[in-house]
Amino acid sequence: MEISNSMDESPERVVKPRNELLRLPAGSRFGRYEILGPLGSGGMGEVYRARDPRLGRELAIKVLAHKLSDNKLDVKRFEREAESASALNHPNIVTIFELGQVESTYYIAMELVEGQLLRDMLRTGPIPLQTVLRIAARVRKTRKIAKKATTVIRPSASSQAKRTVVMAASCR
Repeated sequence: MEISNSMDESPERVVKPRNELLRLPAGSRFGRYEILGPLGSGGMGEVYRARDPRLGRELAIKVLAHKLSDNKLDVKRFEREAESASALNHPNIVTIFELGQVESTYYIAMELVEGQLLRDMLRTGPIPLQTVLRIAARVRKTRKIAKKATTVIRPSASSQAKRTVVMAASCR
């Protein structure tokens, strides 16, 4: 896999995964993207904050775990997630920029959405009712739009939802 430890090093220097998930250190390259740091992980892989040097923008990259890359059904589910989200255009659904593969590693490059995770909000104590109602209304509206577009969505675990976005599908 062509993942170098430094932006200046040759591609021969490869980062080896320590476990079944691919660990991409900050400052490494993944394909054409520069990895800035981890955002989260789940059962199907990891999500990283990255930078696209070609377009000069930050984005999120979701990487399918190596343990799932050999399973055609898991790869298809991962691809369906990208296809489902890319078929929709709504402020509460991330924009998909690219579905790709770096050697044997599949990834989705998508819009980076800043915001606080719902589980982090819950750790600080009860969420005010008005905030809960606002989040619920956004989730409901987004699900309705996705359903209307005849796209099947599998919402992220509620503890991983962000105040500012509802992912169209989840790989968890």
